[in-house]
Amino acid sequence: MKKTLLVLSIFISFSVQAGTVTGGASEWTQILNYGELYNQTNQSMSQLQTQMNQLANLKKQVMAGGAIQDFASTKQLFGNVVSTVKQAQGIGYDSQVMAGRFSSLYPDFNAKTGTDFFTQYGNWSKDLNGLLKASMGTANLHVSNFTNDATTSQTLQDKVRSANTAESQVAVINAGNEVALGTYQELQQMRQMQAIQNAAQTSFLAKQEAEANKKVSDSQQLIPSSDNILPCFQTAAGCTVKQMSQPR
Repeated sequence: MKKTLLVLSIFISFSVQAGTVTGGASEWTQILNYGELYNQTNQSMSQLQTQMNQLANLKKQVMAGGAIQDFASTKQLFGNVVSTVKQAQGIGYDSQVMAGRFSSLYPDFNAKTGTDFFTQYGNWSKDLNGLLKASMGTANLHVSNFTNDATTSQTLQDKVRSANTAESQVAVINAGNEVALGTYQELQQMRQMQAIQNAAQTSFLAKQEAEANKKVSDSQQLIPSSDNILPCFQTAAGCTVKQMSQPR
């Protein structure tokens, strides 16, 4: 974890100073935005951890004392889990969009790095949605499209409202926990992917800039100055041949 954060801090620090030869600050700004998405991923993971702790305490309460009479009052906790899942889905979408923009700017990036982050984020979203459906199904919370926030929240609220036995309440709690835990694990994977992508893009842009600077430097060395041109050789046809002076 410390190594990952070190990599991120290095490329963010470097990107602030860069962006003069390779096309301006837009590409480097995108790198900084990835750093922000990385921070959002951490925040969502922290929220999920808190919510899982709350669900665990709620389950202990039910297991120890039987069904909670006012179980409907806990619906906000399940709503918070759904909200955090939506955040995670949004981060994945934003990451995929930005990956596509970068590949459009640099079509040779995927070939040179051997990675296609746009596709990877798409697969991540599919995995997350599949996991969510499976998790909800454990408590017979059949949601055809988890991305529909209103439908998902209503389904959970209806199930919470109707859970009047210890068994049914534990089932709802387990489903909420599975959703939170699965999303947390998926975010761990995305955080690692974000760090790898940031490092790859930063390295790629640094090489692009180094190559551009070298070309500029080489072209400047090829331009002779008036100080190092000797007078021309006189021939029968006139002054036609010039030579560069040798380095002194």
